[in-house]
Amino acid sequence: PLGELTFSMTDGIVSALDRIITTSDSSSRTSINMFQITAAVNSGISGGPVYNSNGEVIGIVSAKYSDSGVEGLGFAIPISDAKEIIEDLINNGYVTGRPQFGITGVTVTESDAERFSMPQGVYVYGVTEGSAADEAGIRQGDIITAVEGTDTPDMDTLNEVKNQYNAGDTITITIYRSGETLDLQLTLQEVRQED
Repeated sequence: PLGELTFSMTDGIVSALDRIITTSDSSSRTSINMFQITAAVNSGISGGPVYNSNGEVIGIVSAKYSDSGVEGLGFAIPISDAKEIIEDLINNGYVTGRPQFGITGVTVTESDAERFSMPQGVYVYGVTEGSAADEAGIRQGDIITAVEGTDTPDMDTLNEVKNQYNAGDTITITIYRSGETLDLQLTLQEVRQED
């Protein structure tokens, strides 16, 4: 903890399973299935193991809820989910199966949608040549409004829905183009280490 208190250990109980926790950084939001723990989680210990009473690793500490007056809300990724990622990193140097569209986009906000008479969604301002989006026929200027029938009013939602699928899956993308709504079939490609 705090980057200096090495070989620290704390205790607690698993207080809930299957919590879908959304973490965010400056550029994206990610939702992950975790379990809740009451063990103290402090800056510097994310990535540490959670052990059961038999000394078996059951999870990886990954997040905590931080707010004034809040204590004991830590979260860990179940080891059953983490093992696949760990094995991919060891064997391939990257996590396999992570899907990508091959676009750069920006959210069309509600106010922008009203101002420019367009639907809310993700405005595509770039399509990578040879990408899944390129092969599906998505063009610069399209607005992605739904994936598999689920509305995608912003970039975060688009990524959350996309991440429910795997590379190789074929999904239906609904786009708005020049006053028309179109459904395109897109086969997700894998994010490679060099991507």
